[in-house]
Amino acid sequence: MFRSAFPYTPLRLYVEALGAVIEPVLQGTCQIGVIGTLPVAPASMNSEPLIDVPMVTSSPRRIPCRGTRASSPRTSSRSTCSSC
Repeated sequence: MFRSAFPYTPLRLYVEALGAVIEPVLQGTCQIGVIGTLPVAPASMNSEPLIDVPMVTSSPRRIPCRGTRASSPRTSSRSTCSSC
């Protein structure tokens, strides 16, 4: 669909983990970066929410911390379960 609508615009997608998305944007390799888990972009970048999707954590039945509540990744980098 994109190609038929914009035949002269090349579209390249790169997939990176965590904060590695920021590097190609800062280096000028990419013009747009989509960050899913990094709550704060550097001050040198403009950022805005893309979508607001509630997240649900799922786990296998045998995991030791199943049923415990973990802190939000935006408020804490640690889980309340030491086994996770």
